[in-house]
Amino acid sequence: MEESEKNEERPEVVVQEPQTFSAQTVNIPNEYKPISMWGYFGYELLFSIPCIGFILLCVFSFGGTQNVNLKNFARSYFCFLIIGLVFIAIIFAILAAAGMFAAGASGSSGFSGFDGFGKAAVEDSARAVMP
Repeated sequence: MEESEKNEERPEVVVQEPQTFSAQTVNIPNEYKPISMWGYFGYELLFSIPCIGFILLCVFSFGGTQNVNLKNFARSYFCFLIIGLVFIAIIFAILAAAGMFAAGASGSSGFSGFDGFGKAAVEDSARAVMP
């Protein structure tokens, strides 16, 4: 009798299958529709077109679309573009400063010393000064 009492005390375990949702079964508003992988790839190609891409990037990032995902992607691409441009400007400034420092350290004023005909202009100016 003790075994039957133990069986009666156990609660019944119900196993539920996980619910799966697809894009067709869930009604998502257009402003929250996810962008597919090919959509991200296409928008990245679109934004990389030199002038038109930058214009569309500004339009999408500053409110030209109702889709929140596309707006956030455009904003992140815009921030990445700005960071890249600042990084390139810093590298250019460092290289320009190093070039000016190297030119100043060598004593060169930027003048090559040739008059374009193969003769040294320094020799011609030295003859003109000396009697």
